[in-house]
Amino acid sequence: MKKCRECQYEINNNPKICPKCSAPRPANEKWKERGFEYKSKTTIAGIPLLHISFKYGPFFRPIPAKGIISIGHVGIGLINISQLGIGVISLSQITIAFYALAQIAIAYSLIAQIGLYVNSGYGQKVWDISELFAYYRCESINQYIYRPPENVDDGLEVGTLDEVDIDSVLLAEAVKILRCGRYREVHSILIFKNNKLVLEEYFQGHKYQWDASNYYGELVDWNREMSHFIMSCTKSFTSACIGIAIEKGFINNVHQSIFD
Repeated sequence: MKKCRECQYEINNNPKICPKCSAPRPANEKWKERGFEYKSKTTIAGIPLLHISFKYGPFFRPIPAKGIISIGHVGIGLINISQLGIGVISLSQITIAFYALAQIAIAYSLIAQIGLYVNSGYGQKVWDISELFAYYRCESINQYIYRPPENVDDGLEVGTLDEVDIDSVLLAEAVKILRCGRYREVHSILIFKNNKLVLEEYFQGHKYQWDASNYYGELVDWNREMSHFIMSCTKSFTSACIGIAIEKGFINNVHQSIFD
């Protein structure tokens, strides 16, 4: 009978793994790492240019690859290819990186199945870290109480959600989410039913402008007095104007040539 060098458990012969603590070759006085490892002789600031490690220590603990380029089960490097890794550019199953292509990732920019990002993210389930934190923080403190729209003498009759049979509780939850800034492209929500304006809410979102080269947006608190860039909604106004023009006799019909 011998004893495991790690936990002193009595063992027979020389098993590959201790049945109690899982130490490899527990009958041996010492354990030498096993597996494959390569370190390039070229270094930068004392760090190998390339470190490949598929090596294991006691208890089958992976030995991390640490290099400018790291490759292994676990890796830390500027360029990292591993199952679990940290890097500036990382191709991994699970990773923390600046740029990441991974199954699960936290990164500045990423492509992942599941991920948290700062700048941009693409994948099945990815979230902007700042907006995610803002949403849950807002969710915990934001209490929305429905109030009928203000009568501003603009020709629209106002009413309440109950008057037009709309679930105010469900709609209040939607307004809470929009107030938290999770959907920056939703700037307002107005509901007009049975000839009554029954909901009018405005949110914080991006206001896009044209600088002769590209659109850019700044976060603003929207309100009813602000002009809004309506993009393709213009088509609805144009089609209405065409109908009015036909009714007033300025245009014969929709088949008349625009050159006329």
